[in-house]
Amino acid sequence: MKRWKMLITAALILGGWWMTPDKPASAACANGSYDLLDNDNNQLNSPDNSYSGNWVHASSSLSYRSEHRYLASSPSSGSSDYSWIFPSCSNLYGSLYVYIDNTKFTNANAVYRMYNNSSQVLSTSLNQRYAARGWNYAGKTPGAKTGKVVLSVPSGQLGGTGADAVKVLYSSN
Repeated sequence: MKRWKMLITAALILGGWWMTPDKPASAACANGSYDLLDNDNNQLNSPDNSYSGNWVHASSSLSYRSEHRYLASSPSSGSSDYSWIFPSCSNLYGSLYVYIDNTKFTNANAVYRMYNNSSQVLSTSLNQRYAARGWNYAGKTPGAKTGKVVLSVPSGQLGGTGADAVKVLYSSN
């Protein structure tokens, strides 16, 4: 009986790693794996994220991990960007998924771009107003390269824009 208790205790302690939410991106660019980053990943103003503009940190029970970033309106000039810093993988395709579940997210043309080092490898848009609640497929890189994801809101864009969790699934084709 004592041996079973020790085994169960060890399994709970050592086995808990897979339940840890949103560790920094670290799938090591492996086929069939994925990386997931939340906004302000694991801490406010996380090194896994960066932004320009007036993105406000807000709480909501509907948001991934109960918080998100929100841009109420577009800038008067230039753009406001929110970034999730994933590793650059040069040998795998990446399918991009975006978490949307907030009625304030009304941007009908939220533009997401993926960069491998400094080269843009994907540009896609998602209607945040009519997106399904939860994870939404946003696009796949046309070539075998992945990296940092940027949500860009140019001047004149209508509606509030939300930045919540983003996931990249890696594949060999």
